Amino acid sequence: MKSLNGLSAFPITPSDSSGRVDTAALRRLVARLCKAQIDSIGLLGSTGTYAYLTREDGGAPSKRR
Repeated sequence: MKSLNGLSAFPITPSDSSGRVDTAALRRLVARLCKAQIDSIGLLGSTGTYAYLTREDGGAPSKRR
């Protein structure tokens, strides 16, 4: 069996004052994690916040560039 290795990050989803996903902050966070050479990133609710995201917020950051 092959063992798993590497570093995975599961950051808390940044939100603005109205509770919506702060996409600008999320971009900065992902850029920082990529610069640190993280092997995988679990976004948008991986720490239990998924239940608080709207349907639009849950997929919106992956659709923006």
